[in-house]
Amino acid sequence: MSSREENVALARELLEAFQRGDTDGLLASLDPEVEVFSTSELPNPGSFTGRDGYLQWIGPWLDAWETFEVEAEAFEPVGQHHVVTTVHQTGRGRGSGVEVEMRACYMAEFHDGLVTRFHFYGDTDQAVDAALAGEAGDSPAP
Repeated sequence: MSSREENVALARELLEAFQRGDTDGLLASLDPEVEVFSTSELPNPGSFTGRDGYLQWIGPWLDAWETFEVEAEAFEPVGQHHVVTTVHQTGRGRGSGVEVEMRACYMAEFHDGLVTRFHFYGDTDQAVDAALAGEAGDSPAP
């Protein structure tokens, strides 16, 4: 299996861990110094560092929902280290009961079987651009 195929398999495993609520399994897939980033046009924007940073980023988001589901639409390997995952997210607001849905993209960078960068973008072009920048040796922007 090529590193590209391995990275897609890891991205699938990461999403599956999230879907089944396996926080320990998900955290074990993250590098201890993982860079987590969400663009300013999305909920919970900002840059966070490490596994605790991931929890700091995702915690308030998950607390806002009575139900929250993520379904993968596509996994796209970009270069040797990156995978862009296009997802469809649905949720029902805690308290309000309002149902919402959105499409988004996760960009993950893998090294030695761990996610070193996890970015959340509103569209595929942004995620692919960040992955290509990472492949070129530039740090994908936060």
